[in-house]
Amino acid sequence: MTTSPNDPPPLPEALVRFSTFLESNGWPSRIEWVDASNVSLVRGVAFFGSTWAEHEVERKYEQAIARGLGIQLYGMWQAEGVSVCFLYAPTDRVDAEYRMMGGGLKLSVATDPRPARLVGTARALWARLLGRTWNFEQ
Repeated sequence: MTTSPNDPPPLPEALVRFSTFLESNGWPSRIEWVDASNVSLVRGVAFFGSTWAEHEVERKYEQAIARGLGIQLYGMWQAEGVSVCFLYAPTDRVDAEYRMMGGGLKLSVATDPRPARLVGTARALWARLLGRTWNFEQ
């Protein structure tokens, strides 16, 4: 396999770079990965019902490398000493151009991050949004 200087690095190296990038921008270096479509916004606060496991991040990263259009690691929210981030892979060349991605690794953070809460399961999310305590073990 031929690589170019613009190719994304292996995931472990990308994560070290991203963590350093987060810290240099005043963000927590601890990362929780989420699917951006799994967010509930309530009164300006982002709530997340679940985060990605390590193998999901690896799978998404490898799929993005296979596409060859670039990868964006993006810090969108901060929650309780954690940077809540997502991995974006362009869907086609036009999408990559629109997002100014040259086929390599792009690191980004929101300039004005909104507050966020990691709440665990979808049930816990609904319980928190409704302001109730539920016993789901029964």
